[in-house]
Amino acid sequence: MLAHSVRSLLTPRAAGSAVRGFSAMASPQKFAIYRYDPDKQAKPFLQEYTIDLKTCGPMILDALIKVKDEVDPTLTFRRSCREGICGSCAMNINGKNGLACLLYIEPSAKPIEIQPLPHTYVVKDLVPDLTNFYNQYKSIEPWLKRKDVKAKGDAEYFQSREDMVPDLTNFYNQYKSIEPWLKRKDVKAKGDAEYFQSREDMVPDLTNFYNQYKSIEPWLKRKDVKAKGDAEYFQSREDMVPDLTNFYNQYK
Repeated sequence: MLAHSVRSLLTPRAAGSAVRGFSAMASPQKFAIYRYDPDKQAKPFLQEYTIDLKTCGPMILDALIKVKDEVDPTLTFRRSCREGICGSCAMNINGKNGLACLLYIEPSAKPIEIQPLPHTYVVKDLVPDLTNFYNQYKSIEPWLKRKDVKAKGDAEYFQSREDMVPDLTNFYNQYKSIEPWLKRKDVKAKGDAEYFQSREDMVPDLTNFYNQYKSIEPWLKRKDVKAKGDAEYFQSREDMVPDLTNFYNQYK
């Protein structure tokens, strides 16, 4: 009796606080989430929830977690790494398959529709049955295989020091064959001392570069060229302010 009286007293307050919380939402967003409970033997349906985006993370998975933690704890879905690696939160969002942890919430006047992956049996709500997927995955055997397979019941493979340090002999032989290094015109004889870099080697000869640079003349040229021996050009105020008459005429 006492417990019943306490619940009856608390119920109206809870409802009132929920209404105040809804009305105080700064950025409400509706989500239409697929619901199906096999224990109740009822048809699946889309249930709408309204979330305040100001108090929610940016991802679809954040919205689902907020619904489960604060609105409806019966909502069921898979999640694990939150890094787009495991694929646990794969689902159909607004008609496109994706990972809820990688898809941003795009605010819209329409509810964001979230359903389980298509073409799969549904265990509950957003949880698909992956039995067939794992059977297919096992059938193609997408993993590395050893040439010498251990017998059934043998111990695990232990990695030896030779396994940890790869044999790079073939790599270095190929690298040596293409000779990807600078070559001198005067090759030293076998057994001679190392090449020592002189000051001339450190400062390259740019004569040819400057000759080519001068030949193309990549600089502004004046219409009135000064005579040889004249003083340098001094920039006047008119030179500093370009005449934009033609530009404005074309713009107009």
